[in-house]
Amino acid sequence: MQFVVKLLPITHGLQAIRLTLDEAPFAAVLQSAALEIAVTLGWAVLAVLLIDRVANVGRKDGSIELV
Repeated sequence: MQFVVKLLPITHGLQAIRLTLDEAPFAAVLQSAALEIAVTLGWAVLAVLLIDRVANVGRKDGSIELV
């Protein structure tokens, strides 16, 4: 379950906020923030690829209509 939670976009951001409020070292906050950015970018890339695939399939079979 922890593996799945680490793939969610908000997990590392919350950890960075908690570390900031706990006055943790800047390096720890920066690491959590960097992980948050990396996970978010990963989800964004996945979303773009999936949307592109759906659009290509729709164009191929004619199921996409321009309104």
